Amino acid sequence: MVGYIEKISLSAVTNSLTTIISVISSIITVPLFMRAVGLEDYGLYLVITSLVGFVSLTDIGITAAVTNKIGYLAAEKKYEEITWLLSGAIWFLLSIVVLFGIFLVILFLVDIISLNLLLGISGNTATLAQNLFFILLFFAAVNVLIGGILNSLFRGMNEMPTYNTLQFIYIILYSASFILFLLSKPSITQIAFFQGGCLSLRVIFLFAFAKRRFYWLKFTKKLVCIRDILPLLSHSLSFFLLSFFNSLISKTDFLVISHIVGVAFAPIYSFADKLFRLPAQAIQVSDASLPSITALHQLHRYNDMVILYGRVLRMHIIFRLTILWFLFVYSQEIITIWVGKEFFYGYLFTGSFLFLYLIYSWVGPHFEFINAMFKQKAELVPMAMNVAINLAISILLGIKIGLLGIIFGTLAGNLFTNVIYLPRLLSRYLPIRPWYELAKILKSFFFPGFLLWVVYYVTNIIFSEAMHILFSASVVGCAYVFLVYLLVFSSEERRFFLFKLQRYSRFFQQKVV
Repeated sequence: MVGYIEKISLSAVTNSLTTIISVISSIITVPLFMRAVGLEDYGLYLVITSLVGFVSLTDIGITAAVTNKIGYLAAEKKYEEITWLLSGAIWFLLSIVVLFGIFLVILFLVDIISLNLLLGISGNTATLAQNLFFILLFFAAVNVLIGGILNSLFRGMNEMPTYNTLQFIYIILYSASFILFLLSKPSITQIAFFQGGCLSLRVIFLFAFAKRRFYWLKFTKKLVCIRDILPLLSHSLSFFLLSFFNSLISKTDFLVISHIVGVAFAPIYSFADKLFRLPAQAIQVSDASLPSITALHQLHRYNDMVILYGRVLRMHIIFRLTILWFLFVYSQEIITIWVGKEFFYGYLFTGSFLFLYLIYSWVGPHFEFINAMFKQKAELVPMAMNVAINLAISILLGIKIGLLGIIFGTLAGNLFTNVIYLPRLLSRYLPIRPWYELAKILKSFFFPGFLLWVVYYVTNIIFSEAMHILFSASVVGCAYVFLVYLLVFSSEERRFFLFKLQRYSRFFQQKVV
């Protein structure tokens, strides 16, 4: 069990470092991007990238099923079967991506689907939207075809620390070059080509490294290897439907915004979303635990799975809750300094995103355990209801009260599926007590969370400018985190953190010497 915890913690740390760089990059590039192309074109770009995100559905859940299968095969050291599995997945996805691309081109060229009608745009904006759509669609297809399979390989082999390190290097290089590129005031089309080209280079870089890392990795040109994928299709169909429903939930908000309130409002929604999404992505304890869960399930070590569940759930929620609550308290000052006061839409709006990402934090461990055990079919009906509730309320309330109505719709759908159903579903297969664990976390967090809000209120009285308040937040934040460490984490967890800190300290000292 200790070995699995070590792997998960190392994977989570490397993922966090990678995402921290992404957050810093986003803080710098978003204002530069907006100034380079203008508010409306930036909003259009957000909507188009959201629409292009649906191309990930051509994966039809294959990569998720392949990840689990690789985990099982790796546990038994069947590397030749992994090679055939990956080759079959690439050939299978290639045929789907090509057919899907041809289908989309025909739909748009003969005007069966109109971006004008779909996004509520017209004139030059519609022409620009169509050009952007096809540029980004091509690069997204390349990423789905190769990038998704490479991610499955690293995750299935429990090599996520290595994968995250490669991502870290890529993001540093990409961020530096993108910032310099934006300073030249490029057009929105040039930006699309730049980002797509960098995405393709990332895939080539990962593939070259994978060939060196896994000496047994080969690609076979024999189409017969597709047969290895066929047994996974029953599972991949479930993964596909889950991906489809998740895409509808995550991607349609921008389409609804564009159609109902206009593309110019998309940046306001995006900034509030990024405020919580980017830091939340930096803390992926549950995602890092998937290979370990898969291995334990393959070995039928169910008692260890229950122990791992409790630890993953606590770490995932406490880490995220600590950061997300701090961001919510100081959300007005952060958004004001980042992009401008006019983009802060009120505490009710940012509070809705806080609640949404806390829901995602709650569901993360349950989702990973259910998928690792291949029980995802039971998620399909509630996820379909999530989509229906989400879209219906988003459209109805969006017409009435604008942006607030759209985020309320997303919250309403997630409350049913993520908060209630998934924990109950997992408890059918493992003897867990999710609600008891959640109650313990929230109870212990109440005092430090409430104290942070009181201190913020006091500093608001003392200082009037956002910059001064944020400067004081650096000191307040350190005290707040230390208080969470003392009051929320258990004594065993604190000892583990101290042990890891001492271990890394000795490691760096040895390197320096």
